Amino acid sequence: MSLDEQFNAAAERVKTMTKRPTDEEFLELYALFKQATVGDNNTNKPGLFDLKAKAKWEWWNKQKGKSEDQAKKEYIDFVQRLMSKFRLKVDVDSGSMLATFNIVLIQPSLINRYDRGFPNNLFRIFFSTIFSPRAA
Repeated sequence: MSLDEQFNAAAERVKTMTKRPTDEEFLELYALFKQATVGDNNTNKPGLFDLKAKAKWEWWNKQKGKSEDQAKKEYIDFVQRLMSKFRLKVDVDSGSMLATFNIVLIQPSLINRYDRGFPNNLFRIFFSTIFSPRAA
């Protein structure tokens, strides 16, 4: 897979995150994404009272001088670290296809929601949602 394809796949994976990253992690994602897609920050610094825009501008500006390819590599690595932080991913090569299993911790609130037929129905529900075969 080319670097651009890996970068685009990582950008799509970010959209599937099940938990919210910290503000610093969001800003790092934003800065690396902007550096990888736009390049160096050449925009004017936002005003003093626009704190959100100012934080985004400052984090992007920290990436100044980094090549787009290097920013893409760092973005891909950062997304992988975030994904491993929020869920454990195990790839199993079964010959003709690559299956991805996401190991999910069962929360007590979910057990209450599916308590009929527990544990068999709950296991079936989770197994069907975490097993997602994809092409190799």
